[in-house]
Amino acid sequence: MDKTAINTAVSLLSRREHSGEELRQKLKGRFEDDEIEAALTYLTKRGLLCEKRFAVMYIKTNAKKFGRARLRYELQQRGVGEKDINEAMTEEIVEDEVSRAVAVLDSKYGEVALDDAKLAQAAQFMNSRGFEESDAISAIEYRRRRADKGE
Repeated sequence: MDKTAINTAVSLLSRREHSGEELRQKLKGRFEDDEIEAALTYLTKRGLLCEKRFAVMYIKTNAKKFGRARLRYELQQRGVGEKDINEAMTEEIVEDEVSRAVAVLDSKYGEVALDDAKLAQAAQFMNSRGFEESDAISAIEYRRRRADKGE
C-alpha cells in the first residue's frame, strides 16, 4: 500500500468531506488504480472516509437552495449509494419541501410579484433547482396569495 496515495487523500479530506468517487477521480492519474483502491479501503476502515457523512455535509450545505430531487441527483453523481442518500435526507431535511421552495423563490425574486410573464420562468427555475412540479406550483401559489394579502 502506497502511503503517498493515503497522505494525498487525507490531505484532501482535511479540507472538506469527499465521497469515495470524488477522491478516486482526484487521485486518478497520480497513482495506480490498485494504490487508489487500497487507500480508499484503508481510509474507509478507519472512518476517515464515510459516504453517509459526506451526504449529510452536502445536504446541510445545499438544502437551502436545492430540492430533494436535485440533492439526490448530485449525490448520485458523486457516487453516493441510495442507502446513504436516504438516511442523510431523513436526518437532515426537516423542513417541508414547499417551505424550502418558497424560501428559494424569495431569494431569487425577493418581493417582486410573480406576474403571468414571470410564472413560467419561476416554474422552470424551480424545476432546475430540483423541486417537484407540485411543490413548485404550491410555492408559487403561496407567494401569489401572500402578495394579494399584502404580506
